[in-house]
Amino acid sequence: MGDQFPELRKQQQLIESVIQEEEKAFLRTLEQGTKRLEQALSESKGTLAGDRAFELFDTYGFPIDLTQLIAREQKMNVDMKGFEVELQKQKERSRAATAVTTGDWADWAKARPPSSATMN
Repeated sequence: MGDQFPELRKQQQLIESVIQEEEKAFLRTLEQGTKRLEQALSESKGTLAGDRAFELFDTYGFPIDLTQLIAREQKMNVDMKGFEVELQKQKERSRAATAVTTGDWADWAKARPPSSATMN
């Protein structure tokens, strides 16, 4: 692609360096996530809880498809409905935080989870 984008040739060393660092970071994520997943699976009884799968995904960057694959290899399931619930909660928290920082209070009011006081 260097003919169409000559800047690629000019920045080849930088591009290679960035790719190598990204690969190293991903391999660290996989190593740490695999250890945490194996521990979580050993504590589970047939099904990995959705919130545990989400924690691996959200906190440690461990891909959910890899979680499912490893669980299947160990004859276990992943509670994907529970995972989706946690993912939706995170999206709502993110929307609420964005609304607060941008001053969009109407969006904040819609996105924030109800407090226990308003639930009674």
